[in-house]
Amino acid sequence: MSEENNILNELRGMGSPLADMPRRMPYAVPDNYFEGAEERILNIAGGLPGVKAELPYGVPQGYFDTLPKKMLAAGKQADKRARTVTFVPRMQWATAAVLVLMISLGGYITFRGQAMSEPEHLLSSVPASEIQAYVENRYEITETHSVADSKLSGLQLNKKEIESYLNDNGWE
Repeated sequence: MSEENNILNELRGMGSPLADMPRRMPYAVPDNYFEGAEERILNIAGGLPGVKAELPYGVPQGYFDTLPKKMLAAGKQADKRARTVTFVPRMQWATAAVLVLMISLGGYITFRGQAMSEPEHLLSSVPASEIQAYVENRYEITETHSVADSKLSGLQLNKKEIESYLNDNGWE
């Protein structure tokens, strides 16, 4: 079997409608169609209202024949007039210094701001005497406070030890 028959059999096996379609080109171009096409187009354009058959811009005779030579000559002339590139190392060093300064300043501001928001850092700035005064005057133990939640739950104390402690230190 040829490759063409294999493909057609495969298409038929898949149930594709392509297998039964004709394989020839449905369109044809008449012989010598493109010969004289320019004249036919200009004749059609000349017959349309508002369309002129003449081209609006004229091209000098032989313009496109001499164009590559003119461009090559202009390129060689530009190579002869080499541009001088001014190298300014001071400007590069100044730019690098400004960049390093900006990155350093941004890092300092970022990390300094994070350190200030930590509770330990904020608490260390408060004097110990103010903390002691706050605890003595403001901290209250209420009935809702659970001993099981505190560190006292692991202590082994009996009733007599608690009463003797309260008698020595006061009940209030």
